[in-house]
Amino acid sequence: MSKKNSSDLGKANALKAAIVGKDVIIIENASDDGRLYGSVNSAVIATKINEITNQKTVSRLDVFLKKPIKEIGVYQVTLAPHSDITFEVRVIVSRSESEVVALLKSEKKDKKSEGEEVSEEAVEVKSEKRKKAKKAAEDSEEVA
Repeated sequence: MSKKNSSDLGKANALKAAIVGKDVIIIENASDDGRLYGSVNSAVIATKINEITNQKTVSRLDVFLKKPIKEIGVYQVTLAPHSDITFEVRVIVSRSESEVVALLKSEKKDKKSEGEEVSEEAVEVKSEKRKKAKKAAEDSEEVA
């Protein structure tokens, strides 16, 4: 039994090495507003990963989605090919290969703007702390 487990663990590690850092690109038909005519589920993602790795090691049970993907976009999907190995892959669902580049650029912009929002909040928090410290110093001067 342990030989089979170690063999499965080895296959899972090989899969992780082969797929981590690569994008899983799935081309589907979609309307102009980005909604897919069908949906992308765990079976479709597993099939695409098997095509990329040229192996039949991933089943739909190894792919964890909160819900089927119904819009074009960039998604993080969790893979668990073995009970000891879990990792995420980036799945890009688009209408064409040329659209993939645009989706990746928009994702980078979204992440950058999220970072700017966080830094703006940090600046606001720091300025609030400075105001409170200044007021406390003034209050202590008045008391003295």
